[in-house]
Amino acid sequence: MWPRDPASSPAPWVATPVSPRRSHGAAPRRGRGRAVAVAARWPVLIVDDEEVVLDGLARVLRPAFDVSTAPSAAAAFELVQRRRPFAVVVCDLAMPDLDGAAALAWMAGEAPETVAVLLTGTTDFARTVDAVNRGGVFRILLKPCPSELVVATVTEAAWEHERRLGARSRAAVAGAPMDWPGLRIDPASRTVEVDGEGRHLTRREFDLLAFLAAHPNRTFSRRQLLAEVWSSSVAWQDADTVTEHVRRVRRKIERDPRRPRWLVTSPGGGYRFAG
Repeated sequence: MWPRDPASSPAPWVATPVSPRRSHGAAPRRGRGRAVAVAARWPVLIVDDEEVVLDGLARVLRPAFDVSTAPSAAAAFELVQRRRPFAVVVCDLAMPDLDGAAALAWMAGEAPETVAVLLTGTTDFARTVDAVNRGGVFRILLKPCPSELVVATVTEAAWEHERRLGARSRAAVAGAPMDWPGLRIDPASRTVEVDGEGRHLTRREFDLLAFLAAHPNRTFSRRQLLAEVWSSSVAWQDADTVTEHVRRVRRKIERDPRRPRWLVTSPGGGYRFAG
């Protein structure tokens, strides 16, 4: 059987992926020398056209992660676009509808902070290298793979996801002032001016505005903004949090919040900064 039944593997690895960050809820609870998962878990997407592999990986990872599965690249694309950002994507290299390298390259463009783990049984070194280069692969799992290694690799990838989110946030804070006619946003001093007049924004309001302004004219769904600005997910935080913060920011920077100039609602949902 592949992967091996979790019951045949040492148990302590099951709860290791739980994040101690407050944004993910409470820290792991300790009991009898073992970590017990009590908080919301990292969202992980598994993509493989082999049902036995898909089911086996899901069974191994579900005790520690919030797992979604897709039997094809097309199904994976739909999940990424319509549902939410994922911390980790575990994707097979050889699939009938689309090469895994191309699938991971597309996902990297849609969600740069999602970390890619390549699953492969091929001995074609050149093809594997191509997948790593095109898809920005973080780690490779070779079939067949022990359950412990699957969990350890996905856990490592999830922490890499956290690191990428933190790096983006720090980059925005350290960025140069952003100027438009009538609006100035200074990430270094965390100040906002409208027509030369300072406006007070809360920490999270400023983070939201600065993030969107750093990506002008790009639409982000509420799920994506939860991940990017709050380092959170709809698994443990209501997406209406984003809606309410957009409303507050509009009241502070827009001349007419009912007809926003800067923070625009995009057709089909989501928000963008009209820079």
